[in-house]
Amino acid sequence: MPPIEGLKADAAGSVTFDLERSGTGAITSGEVIFYFNYSFPGAVTITGLHVHQAAKGMNGAIVISSGIGAIADADGQGNVTAVVTGTPPATLQAILDNPRGYYVNLHTSVNPAGAMREQMHKPKKH
Repeated sequence: MPPIEGLKADAAGSVTFDLERSGTGAITSGEVIFYFNYSFPGAVTITGLHVHQAAKGMNGAIVISSGIGAIADADGQGNVTAVVTGTPPATLQAILDNPRGYYVNLHTSVNPAGAMREQMHKPKKH
C-alpha cells in the first residue's frame, strides 16, 4: 500500500510483547501493548489500530487487533494505548520469527484502509 498522497500526519509508537514462557522457552501466553502518539493536521476519527500479516507493499489480514473503536479527536493530536490479552502463542512466536512479514496500521474514518503503516522489525529485548 503506497503512502497516502497529501496526508500530513505522523505517528510514533511501539508494539510491545510481554511474554510468559515455559521452562523450555516456548511462549505460553502474552500481552500485546500498543502505544502510539499521533498528529494529524486537524480533527480525526481513529477507527482502528492493528497488526496485519503481509510483507512491505502488500495488504494482509489482521492478526492482532488493539480493540480500539472509534475515537473522535477534535484537534488531531493524541495518544492511543491498548493492552491486548488472548493472542495465540503461535501468532506471537510467528511475529517474533519474522517481524518484517507483519505491519502495524492506524485506520481513520477518512482512510479506512489505513492512514499510516509501518513494517515491524526485530524486537529489542528488555
